Amino acid sequence: MKRRRAANPPLRDAHPDTWALLGLESIYELSPERDALFVSALREITRWHLDRNPVYRDYCRALSFDLERDLHHPEDLPPLSADVFKSYDLTTLRQVDYFTVSSSGTGGRRTTIPLDLETVMRMWAMGEASFEEEGLATEVPVDYVVLAPDPALSPDHGNAHFFAALMEAAPARETVFALVPDAGGLRLDTEAAGRKIERSAAAGRVVRIIGLPSLIARLAETFESGPVRLDLESLVLTGGGWKKKTRGALPKESFRALVGRAWGVPSHRVRDLYGMTEHAVHYVECREHRFHAPVYSRVRVVDPLSGAVVENGREGVLHLLNPGFTTLPFQSLRTADVGRGADPCPCGRRAPAFEVVGRGGTSLYRGCAATTLERLTS
Repeated sequence: MKRRRAANPPLRDAHPDTWALLGLESIYELSPERDALFVSALREITRWHLDRNPVYRDYCRALSFDLERDLHHPEDLPPLSADVFKSYDLTTLRQVDYFTVSSSGTGGRRTTIPLDLETVMRMWAMGEASFEEEGLATEVPVDYVVLAPDPALSPDHGNAHFFAALMEAAPARETVFALVPDAGGLRLDTEAAGRKIERSAAAGRVVRIIGLPSLIARLAETFESGPVRLDLESLVLTGGGWKKKTRGALPKESFRALVGRAWGVPSHRVRDLYGMTEHAVHYVECREHRFHAPVYSRVRVVDPLSGAVVENGREGVLHLLNPGFTTLPFQSLRTADVGRGADPCPCGRRAPAFEVVGRGGTSLYRGCAATTLERLTS
């Protein structure tokens, strides 16, 4: 599948370095020239926000940060906390239309993130590049079993739209959305999902199963007494929800083993994703189940108090950098998520590898997962 190019993004001429960065092939190859382009793109988007966002401008002034004087390396850019948007309006004012995505998050605290066409096109380009690089994009139709509500019927359900977006990596032949309304909440329809998997297995069709890991595990457990064998090109994609579940911790290794027993899906075709709505990149696990920072992103594992990078293999909080958002100054984002550097990776990529140890709870992306699980009636 050849990677498509974003057609006529509104700010291509205003942000040439950012679009040059997003247009690079081989996204996990780094070089001094690519590093310099990344810093230029950060400078470009930071100038955009400073010129249009008085709250962000005051924040940088309070830290005595001068863009032209101080930004030489990605870590020079002052970070914002991932939960700061819950307390302050940091929207960059622009004379364009934008829409919002919302989540009740954790604790019932609703958060709204504004998105414009430019930001969405950047997200799309980066997501497409990640799936293409991992060999997960195809033009061959597949059957989908999505453990989320039908997004057409659930316009406010964050996970429904996120999981539906993952279906763009392969055209759909048939689709079952297996979270259905029930008594004011949601119910996992294991019978409908199970029948679809069995029919697809009998017909030799490739199946893609998408959802939260605890829900996929619940579905897989119904097959333990009568497993089926899906086509080896089948794929299981998980996104969030590892820590907050209805039945305790679920180690990733145990989850992949369960999926293998139930459906015969090999380990390297079971992939997790990491991301949050406040960050424009969603990271896709490599076949060795580690995440890698692509050319258009930097991931730093830092001490939560000092902000200094910790040693490879030691735990710290994740500091994410990316020039994706034009509606919010989230190009340097300090999260509460715990991770560690994981170099070198057995997959052979030289791009920095990292693992996510735990979600911190300030992420809207994690909030969508938690909200889905809290709404389950059975």
